[in-house]
Amino acid sequence: MTRLTLAAAFLLPFAVLLATMHPGYPPDDSPETIAACANLGIQHMPGYPAVTLPGRLAVALPVGAPSLRVNVLAAALGGGCAAACAATVMAIAPGPGAPVAGMLAGWMLALSDPAWRDGGCAKGAVYLLNLLCILL
Repeated sequence: MTRLTLAAAFLLPFAVLLATMHPGYPPDDSPETIAACANLGIQHMPGYPAVTLPGRLAVALPVGAPSLRVNVLAAALGGGCAAACAATVMAIAPGPGAPVAGMLAGWMLALSDPAWRDGGCAKGAVYLLNLLCILL
């Protein structure tokens, strides 16, 4: 039941973020983030090396443009945040209703306005990776 709950907590936000993500370069620091990921470069201070390395792996995938690949990474990180939130809720409040409560909490987190905006663009991967590390 736990694996199924975590999979559902990941998949719904990931699907929503994929369907609503920016198709290219939004007017923020996303082009700089994508270029740093593609070339293993350094963004403006503080440089964001923690997201540049997974972004480089995303850019190496043989599907779509680099902007699409890094935007998909942000959507995946949003889904990961939802699953980590669900796991946290289930660990804090165990019981028969814990899977449903965890799943709903994860969905509410990942589909909240700030996380939804960040899950749709490359620059948001920076913030969602930080949130995922905190939740884990």
